[in-house]
Amino acid sequence: MGYLEDKLIASIIAGYDGHRGWINYFAVHPDFQSRGYGKQLMDNVENKLRELGCPKINLQIREGTIRFLILSKTWLC
Repeated sequence: MGYLEDKLIASIIAGYDGHRGWINYFAVHPDFQSRGYGKQLMDNVENKLRELGCPKINLQIREGTIRFLILSKTWLC
């Protein structure tokens, strides 16, 4: 979860099954998008998965979320 002054502005659901990491849901409130909060949250999750020994991350992207697909290429590659 991403908070700014006690206000929830971002959320991510991730997991690690012992073989690969998963990012299933990710959202940033529209009023706080394009400010780096999403990247910071994604970086934190990626670092945590790495600490757990996770060798790779699968990213689940729903149809219609092209903007996130473009951002994910710059974050995770």
